[in-house]
Amino acid sequence: MKVLMFDFRDSENEYFKNNVFTDFEFKFFSESLTDKTKLSDEDYIETDVISIYRTSILTENVLKKFKNLRTVATRSFGFSHIDLNYCKRNNIAVLNVDQYGERAVSEYALGVIIALIRKMRPALLDIKKYDVNPIKYEGLLLKDLTIGIIGCGKVGIQLGKLADNLGMKVYVSSYKEEPRFERFCNIV
Repeated sequence: MKVLMFDFRDSENEYFKNNVFTDFEFKFFSESLTDKTKLSDEDYIETDVISIYRTSILTENVLKKFKNLRTVATRSFGFSHIDLNYCKRNNIAVLNVDQYGERAVSEYALGVIIALIRKMRPALLDIKKYDVNPIKYEGLLLKDLTIGIIGCGKVGIQLGKLADNLGMKVYVSSYKEEPRFERFCNIV
């Protein structure tokens, strides 16, 4: 089975070096797959699987060049960069990452909030200049703050829970109703 992997990152190399794939022939590209990508005739005829990231744009024009394509695997949660209608009409399976770091993303968002309210960047810049004035860096307490979250998907739920556990008042606006949110936030 021939697999073309686009948007291939250095951080993914180790996995392929440390594992054996007997039934797969891999070809790696650091570039994204788009309308402008040029491949060999052999690649267009013999490829069974395309693996991409969200920076590749798989329009009908791109997909129809692959004569024996059976699977598109995106290494991302979203799949709006893939023409799903074309794939469905042509029996091409589309796979995505079901859970993609909702805990990590929500913790990162909370970390950015903490860095802002604790004025960490200005403090670090002043430390580098040996000009420290602690009064300039007085921050706020999370328990005294209100957070507004747009959307109650997996990341929104995780962020809301974290904020609630830290004593923040949580407001959520979402087109999707999520009963789990109502226990620790105000729906607006």
